[in-house]
Amino acid sequence: VTDRAAALLGAQAAGSALVCATQLVALGRAGLLVRDRPGRVALRLLVARGAPVLGLTLGLAVALRADRYVLGALAGPAAVGVYSLAATLSEVSRVVPQAVGQFFVHHVALGGRLLARWVALPVVAAGAGGVVVAALGWVLVVPVFGVPFEQARELLPVLVVAEACFAPYAVASRGLIGGGRTRSAGALGLAAAVAAVACYLLGARVGGSTGLAVSCVVLYSGLSAAAVTLFLRRVRDAR
Repeated sequence: VTDRAAALLGAQAAGSALVCATQLVALGRAGLLVRDRPGRVALRLLVARGAPVLGLTLGLAVALRADRYVLGALAGPAAVGVYSLAATLSEVSRVVPQAVGQFFVHHVALGGRLLARWVALPVVAAGAGGVVVAALGWVLVVPVFGVPFEQARELLPVLVVAEACFAPYAVASRGLIGGGRTRSAGALGLAAAVAAVACYLLGARVGGSTGLAVSCVVLYSGLSAAAVTLFLRRVRDAR
């Protein structure tokens, strides 16, 4: 690890620690930090309802990161560097969908059921943000990072489309948690992990970096369709 890379990792760790401390202070001021220990019944309920959500978290981590590992194993570190640059830039479009998803948890927990309205904004935001990112990336990638990263410009348009396809999943999967369907959410996450590895392997073998980017579009579209279907089924069952 070079000194520059070590410095960047240290800065990232320091920034994360600062954010964590800031959040703890904000929670304390809001009176949301309590020292009382939960009772046995409450603790059992927390574990029973909360543990399955780990499947969603794990599955999402695999779905959003396994593409780099698959490409590295099949095409080598140079291809991963170019692809990672494009993927990281495209992920800027993910900020709004993930933020809206957090609010949607609260909306559903209070009895809300209007998914379409909550999904529309993230999809539009991801699409509009993706256009800006792709345009800026096309202009700036080579001057900033050099000619070896030129292919990242071609991957960006495909990956920003994938991010727009991911937006409904970011919202609907959170709605499952807000509605208490933690087992469904966990199962969805684990299925996403398996599907991601299979999809990425196929895409990378068939089309290299471009095939991998296309496989992200296919995977994210499938995940969004599954998450929306599960949430709408929950709404029907609640009637």
